[in-house]
Amino acid sequence: MIRAKDKTYQGRCHCGFLTFSVVANIDHARVCNCSICSKRGTMNFRVPNDALTLNTPLDGLTLYQWGSKTAKDYFCPNCGILGFRRPSLPTKEEQERGIQPFEAGQ
Repeated sequence: MIRAKDKTYQGRCHCGFLTFSVVANIDHARVCNCSICSKRGTMNFRVPNDALTLNTPLDGLTLYQWGSKTAKDYFCPNCGILGFRRPSLPTKEEQERGIQPFEAGQ
């Protein structure tokens, strides 16, 4: 669902193989405390399925999973840049607070 304050952002990896766009009102960023994000010092912003448009098919990217294998990191197979992540499902506590599962666009 596109809202009046939403803006379209274009993203790509270093070499340009992985390209995507996101429609969102990015008014904050969150810090993930997983081992990978902690080491990279990344901040992120979650968007719903219909806000992400991938111009590079998922099967053209390199998938990395670790631990419980519930989150999925997609990397460019050429330059190695992490383009985006499909986060893990919300915990029981998050679901009780009304947080819905994230479903990235295919």
